[in-house]
Amino acid sequence: MDRGHNRLLTFMGAVTSQLDIDAIVRTLVHAAVTVTDARYGAVIVLGPHRSAAEVVTEGLDEATRARIGAPPRLDGILGMVLERTEPLRLDDLTIHPAGVGFPPHHPPMRTFLGVPIRVRGDTFGSLNLAEKTHGRPFTHDDAIMALALCAAAGFAIENARLHRRSHMHRQWLEATRDIATELLAGTSVDDVLQLIAEKFHVLSGASHVTLAVPPDGDLRAAESNELWIAATTDSACGSALGESIPLAGPLGRLFRRRSPLLVEKLEHGFPYGSALALPLSEGGQIIGTLLALRSDSVAPFNEEHLELGAMFADYCTLALRISTNQRRIREFDVVSERERIARDLHDQVIQRLFAAGLALQGTQQRTESAEIRGRLTDSIDTLQTIIEDIRTVVFDLREGRPHSRPLRQRLGAIITELTASTKISVTVHISGRFSDIDGSLADHAEAVLREALANAVRHAAAQGITIRVALTDHQLTVEVVDDGTGIPADSPRNGLDNLADRARKVRGSLTVTNLASGGTRLVWSAPCQRTEPS
Repeated sequence: MDRGHNRLLTFMGAVTSQLDIDAIVRTLVHAAVTVTDARYGAVIVLGPHRSAAEVVTEGLDEATRARIGAPPRLDGILGMVLERTEPLRLDDLTIHPAGVGFPPHHPPMRTFLGVPIRVRGDTFGSLNLAEKTHGRPFTHDDAIMALALCAAAGFAIENARLHRRSHMHRQWLEATRDIATELLAGTSVDDVLQLIAEKFHVLSGASHVTLAVPPDGDLRAAESNELWIAATTDSACGSALGESIPLAGPLGRLFRRRSPLLVEKLEHGFPYGSALALPLSEGGQIIGTLLALRSDSVAPFNEEHLELGAMFADYCTLALRISTNQRRIREFDVVSERERIARDLHDQVIQRLFAAGLALQGTQQRTESAEIRGRLTDSIDTLQTIIEDIRTVVFDLREGRPHSRPLRQRLGAIITELTASTKISVTVHISGRFSDIDGSLADHAEAVLREALANAVRHAAAQGITIRVALTDHQLTVEVVDDGTGIPADSPRNGLDNLADRARKVRGSLTVTNLASGGTRLVWSAPCQRTEPS
């Protein structure tokens, strides 16, 4: 007996030293078969709806396991073991009224010992032993040793769950740290949203993850009928980025949720099994929604996934908000610096240029040389042009506050300013979701339209001008076409060179073509980077 107790203590130590549940189960069934001298042993892990999620056996060869196939039904004796708190010993299970539930091709068994495995009061599964050596029945001591092993396994499984949960928490926290690092490093928000979707996809074990945002970055109750796909982990759906999701459908109802939601089984006919919907929200504002889907072939999401996913979504929301606030602080600093520069230009540089111009005018009136008077006139005109250019820069600096006016309004104001007092027929086509354009690119678009349209109005002698500004496929295009005289080969190209330089800065392009029918076609285009939802 002392030798048996020593073996039991050794195996209990082996069971409790494991931190992996599968290893615990394998060690348990091997230990139980060894200390009780059983020929066969099996641990049945209880699954949802009282089914066998997993069966780990000892004593059956691969061929026998293959012939048995499907796991046993948990009724009859196997069901009785799960419902008990004490071991169940049978000298001959074949004559027991509940001796049913074993699958075909199962080896014949008579003597039986079954012990429930409990973890913090909940049934995890059962340990089942059969055919003690030499045909002897299982003894009371066998039952005590099996019960001790199952108790040790219960503690080990709980410890393994806590360890796994701690590891998962650390992984989720590391993911949020990586996301915050990318945001604070200045990575584009589009790339960070994609990173959020990819991290969630890996950590949650989802089959597919999509992150959608409201069209205007703020989804208030019943104010929007659609969402925009900002990130997806399905490579086959990569082309869906930027497409809308109607909120009237089943996916839309999940996205509309303002609190975390777990759906263990989606509607019949839907190509996925379970789903998680997690809003990225703060103070009643929704800046995005994560939707994770699992196929029917894997276990559904559970409450642990919901809890960790909600924590992850909250951390991501906080990181996005901090990044937005820091960006706004930087923008405010830029605005303040622009105001200072504009003030210095207006109060000092322009006034000194005025004084220089007045001095030249006085000198012009006193000179008698026609040649000198002409040169002074040219110099005075040049100073006046410089003053006008500086005033334009001052105006641009003061009007350059981020998001002070929507780009569509700013483009319309330029067209009105430059063409209202002319007799030129102007046709305007403006299309696209301009609220998504990065602020610096919007400034480029405004400057390009102003330069191109000013050239057409002042120098082309045009009767008609067509303006097209479009945002399609993540590209911004500004096109100005006139029916005037075209651009002479020897004309100055300062303005066009500036437009070409703007295109190079944003990896875009500029083409200027004299049309065969007369006139000029200018096309300026650049890849568009969307701003973050706020």
